[in-house]
Amino acid sequence: MSTETASPKAPIDFTNFWSADNFYFFVCLALALIVVFLFGMQKFAETSVERNEEDFTTQLLPKYLATPQEYSRALMFYLGTLVALVGLLSILGPRVIGVEMAKNTPPESLPLFFALILVGLTPEMPWLQDLERALRRFSHERAFIPTAARAIAEKLTTAEFDFSSYQATAVLRSSMMRGVEAADFGQPRDSIEYNWARLSCLLHELRRRQDAGLTEALDDDLLQKYAKDLESIALKRRSFEDDVAQYRREKLANPYHTNDELKKTLRKTLRQLNILIGCAVRLRLSPTGDINAVLKPFGFILPPSSCSESNQNLMIVGLAVMAVCVFVTVFLAVAVSTMLGGGDWKPSSNFPSTAFDPFNLAASVLLPHGTAIFVAEWIRARRIRQGRWFMGSGAGRRSVSANYVRLALGCALAGYLSLYLWGLFFGPPTWAFAISIAAYSLLPAATGWFYAYHLDNAELEKRPSRVSEISSQALVTAFCWLVASHAWLAIGGSSPLQGLDFLLLSALLGALVGGSLAWYIPEAAANDRADPLTDARTSRIEALRRAAAERLGDGVGAGWLQDAHPALDYKSPIEAAANVDGYEKALCLLQKPQPVAA
Repeated sequence: MSTETASPKAPIDFTNFWSADNFYFFVCLALALIVVFLFGMQKFAETSVERNEEDFTTQLLPKYLATPQEYSRALMFYLGTLVALVGLLSILGPRVIGVEMAKNTPPESLPLFFALILVGLTPEMPWLQDLERALRRFSHERAFIPTAARAIAEKLTTAEFDFSSYQATAVLRSSMMRGVEAADFGQPRDSIEYNWARLSCLLHELRRRQDAGLTEALDDDLLQKYAKDLESIALKRRSFEDDVAQYRREKLANPYHTNDELKKTLRKTLRQLNILIGCAVRLRLSPTGDINAVLKPFGFILPPSSCSESNQNLMIVGLAVMAVCVFVTVFLAVAVSTMLGGGDWKPSSNFPSTAFDPFNLAASVLLPHGTAIFVAEWIRARRIRQGRWFMGSGAGRRSVSANYVRLALGCALAGYLSLYLWGLFFGPPTWAFAISIAAYSLLPAATGWFYAYHLDNAELEKRPSRVSEISSQALVTAFCWLVASHAWLAIGGSSPLQGLDFLLLSALLGALVGGSLAWYIPEAAANDRADPLTDARTSRIEALRRAAAERLGDGVGAGWLQDAHPALDYKSPIEAAANVDGYEKALCLLQKPQPVAA
C-alpha cells in the first residue's frame, strides 16, 4: 500500500487550458470579483478604528471623514489590493489554507472561497479577516480618515472667533442664545462664559441656516445622518442654561469661583459641534474651494489658506532621478563604444567615449533642466500669489495658456544662459559657441512647460492617464533634443549621416529625460500632502508666535515662547501648543498682564 501523499492540485491546468475544470475556475474567479466589489465596498464603509466615547470622530462613518475625492481614491486602492490578494491566494492554492480544508475545497473554487472569507461572509479563517481589517485601516489612513476630521476640529477649536454678527438684540433674544450675555463675548478664551457663548452662537447659526434652507455650503447627507447627534448637542446646551446661571450666581458671590466639570463638558460638546460643522463643510467644498471663506460667516477667523510653500523636495528628487538615468545611459554608451568601436562601427567625434563623459553629460543635462524647473516653480508660485495664474474660481478654475507661453520663454532664456556659462569652463566665449547651443534652449522650455502642466493637473485633479503623461513629455523632449543635436552638427560642419550615432543617442537621452520627469513629478505632486494633524499643529504654533510678537514684541515674545511656565506644567508655550488644550492655556497666559522687570 503506497504511503505517498498526493501533491496539491493547481487551480489551472495549463496543459489543457479549455478543460471543464478551468472553465469552472474562471466562473468562480468572476464571482469572486463580484463579491469583492459588492461586499468590499460595504466593508470599506465600516470604521477601521475602535470606537472611543471621548473622540467623536471614531463615531462617524468613514465616508463622512474624507472628501469624495480622497474617499474614492482610497476605495479603489482597497478594492484593487483585495482583488490582487484573492488572485495570489488562489494561485498558491491549498498550501495556504491547510490540508484538512484542502480536502473539502476544490481548487477551482478557491477564488470565490477566499473572496467570501476576506469580506467576512464566512468565518473559517480569522487571520485572513484580520488581514482585511489591516488593509482597510491602511487604506483609510491614505485618505486621512479620521486624521483630517480631527485636524479640522483642532483648527476650529483654536481659531479666533468673531462675535460681531451675534451681538444684535434680535439674535440675543433667539432660543439658541438664551442665557448668553453680551459681556460673555469679551471673556478670556478658557473661561466658561466664552465657551458657552461660542457654543450657543454656532448652534444658532447652524439652526438658522437649516430653517432658512441655506445649507448649500454644508453636506445635507451628513446633517441628516447625524441629526440625532445635533439634536443631542442642542439638548445639552439647553441643560447647560441652569448650570451656567448657577455658576454666575456663585461667581457673583465669590469672584474666584470656577466649575471645572462644567468647563470640560462645554468644551467637549463644542468640539463635537466643530467636528460636525467642519466635516459638513469639507464634504461639500470643491477641491479648489476656500474653506476659510465658507467658515467665516459662522464666526471662525482662520489663517489664510495656502498651497504648499515649496515643491523643493519634489524638484530635487525628480532631477536626481533624471540625472541617474542620463548617467547610466551614457555610461552604457561609453561601454558599447569601447567594445564595438574597433569593428565595422566607428563612433563619431561627438559620441561619448571616455570615462569622463557620463559625468560631463549628466551635469550638462542637470544644469539647464534644473534651472528650467526652478524658474518654472518661481514664475508659477509668483503668479499664483498675485492671483494671475488660474482663470475662474472654485471648481471652475482652469489654466491660462498665455501663462505657459511666458513660462516657457523664461525657462528657455534661463536654460540657455546656464548652458552658456557651463560651456565657459571648457573654452573661451565665442559667437560660434553661443549660436551652436541656441537650439538647446528648446529643452528647458519644454521641461518648464511640462513641469507647470503637471502641477496644474495635480492641483485641479485633471490628470490624464499615466501613459499619456509619460509618453507626451518623453516624445516632445526627444524631438527637441534631436532637433538641437541636428543643429549642433550642422553649425559644426558635420553631416547628419556622419553623426547618426550621436543623433540616435540624443533622441534616447531626450526620451529618458522627459519620461523620467513625467514618471515622477505628477505622481509626487498628487501625493505630496502634509499630514493634516501636523499642519494643524504648525498653524497653532504660528498663531501663537504672531500673538506673542504682537503682545510682547519680537525679541521678548521669542524668549517667552521658549521659557517654561508653571501654568503649563513647566513646559514652554511652543511645547504646550502641541495639543489643543495646551495651546488654549498658553494663549490665555499670554493675554494676562505680564510682570514688569525691575
